Amino acid sequence: GLTYEIQRGDYSVGSNVRDAACYVMWSLARIPNPSSKRVFAEMSVEMATTLISVAVFDRESNVRRAASAAFQEHVGRQVRKQPVQNNMWHMLIFCLQLLVSL
Repeated sequence: GLTYEIQRGDYSVGSNVRDAACYVMWSLARIPNPSSKRVFAEMSVEMATTLISVAVFDRESNVRRAASAAFQEHVGRQVRKQPVQNNMWHMLIFCLQLLVSL
């Protein structure tokens, strides 16, 4: 998934797999059924830390952008109910946008 990479000689392959995995993570945030979302809410901390590390450290810019978009989608759809922590998440999104644009 998000960390897939295979070394082949002087270069590595797997950016298309990582990009697709980010798209899957993005689409999971858009599940309309609330009962299905409960399953992913348990994994939200794990998903968030993985998406943040990919958004910051991946070598491919399109994968960094896709991971950042997936993280923002999860925050926008699942953190709305917690206004006290909302400011922290919005600040984190802003920092991610700055890092991804580098």
